[in-house]
Amino acid sequence: NSRFSNFFKFIFFFRYFFIIFFVALTLFLLIPNFFDFSKKEKIIRSYLIKSFGLEINTLGDIEFKSLPLPRIEISKVNSNFYANDIKIKSEKLILFPKLLSIYNFKKFEANKIRLEDSDLPINFTRINFFIEKTLKLNKKINFYNLNIKIKDKAISIIDLKKINFKNF
Repeated sequence: NSRFSNFFKFIFFFRYFFIIFFVALTLFLLIPNFFDFSKKEKIIRSYLIKSFGLEINTLGDIEFKSLPLPRIEISKVNSNFYANDIKIKSEKLILFPKLLSIYNFKKFEANKIRLEDSDLPINFTRINFFIEKTLKLNKKINFYNLNIKIKDKAISIIDLKKINFKNF
């Protein structure tokens, strides 16, 4: 009889431990929803240039969404990819930051980024450069619904629509 009572005491103790853990994890993920990430725009821009070669020219709203995965969503992004002649226009750029990077922007890092509904007008001589730089990135990048317009000077050669492209 005393063997089972010690076992039940142990189980009931862990019940409180799991409740405290669940509440702490929920607060850890939900509190950043109240942060103003537009104040961190400069840090995000410098991180994207350094890690992904994306020089952001213009961007829209910056939002944090915690579920199902913590992510920072930036709308209406116009950027250059490693060069001024490769311009990417995206409806949405999503950064998936590492968990501790949500609070510590001095050491901001992202696991991967995703560009959604993007347009890429590119000269056919620069396609190899674009693919080579994308595949050699150490970080994960995902293009979802990418529209590529391959041109020679001002003449459109090929239009590729709704391409999903990953470097991992």
